[in-house]
Amino acid sequence: MFFSNEELDRHIRRRPSVQLICVGGFLQQPMFVTDDILAVPLSAIGSRDLVTLIADYVSMDLDIPISVNEVEDYKQRWKNTSPAIALIWHPIHDTGTKELERSADIYFSRGKRNLSLITGDKIDIVGTIILHDDDHEYKLFPPQSKRRQRLWFSKEEALSFQKSLILLASQSEKNKRIALALQFYLDATNEKSEEFKIIKFYNVLECLSAKFKKDGVGSRDATRKMLEVKGGQHWSVEYNGVKITYDLIAVTGKFRDVLMHGSKISKNTFSKKDRGIIDVLAFEPYKIANELHQTVDNALWKIANSNIA
Repeated sequence: MFFSNEELDRHIRRRPSVQLICVGGFLQQPMFVTDDILAVPLSAIGSRDLVTLIADYVSMDLDIPISVNEVEDYKQRWKNTSPAIALIWHPIHDTGTKELERSADIYFSRGKRNLSLITGDKIDIVGTIILHDDDHEYKLFPPQSKRRQRLWFSKEEALSFQKSLILLASQSEKNKRIALALQFYLDATNEKSEEFKIIKFYNVLECLSAKFKKDGVGSRDATRKMLEVKGGQHWSVEYNGVKITYDLIAVTGKFRDVLMHGSKISKNTFSKKDRGIIDVLAFEPYKIANELHQTVDNALWKIANSNIA
């Protein structure tokens, strides 16, 4: 559908509405990506601040001359980077902010999938705007770094960590299995979906444990053997004030199998003793993703240190 400026203004300003601000996808013109989600291209963010940062580093820290004209030329050449799009959904009736956001989720899920299909780009959500009949609210979600801080109590500990890191890189050059695992790890840390982050971190474990797959040993048993754990409930998570114990390897392995085969998770996906984890996977999957992330880290550092004299 093609809009006149007046029609587009009316649609954007119509209340009530829930709007997502997305960065990363290029769209030529406003269009409905589903029958109830309108996608509207916004101005590109550009990279003026990034170019300035690089120019400051080159000129001040490296003491390399860089002219004002060069800096401005780079800003001009990068002006179309990080294009932005607004996704707009109109509910039938106004209600509370949380209720509107919850109702909008299912519609935006479809819209984001189709937007990805149209643009072929990785889309990041950076803000939500809610227009009520007589009010408005907005929330911004700036990209966050994990800001991991390694606490070393001595110079020797810092040097030991560095040595482990270098050894891991060296091992990856000789061992394609480790190199592939590290590539999976990079992919997992860049993943925005917590569900697919679980899948990708499990792939790291599966890749690292490949050498244990002998004499009919399956993927999950090989992973347990590498981690030196037995099948059963070795992990726990709190959900709605209740402590849930579960087998992390069994749960994430089956979760990966089901989702990657295009199926849905049901109570029959997991063994009876692990079914308490279903609601966590549905509503707070980041808790499982974080636990799996830590398990992968431990496995990698163990491999890194295995050949240290």
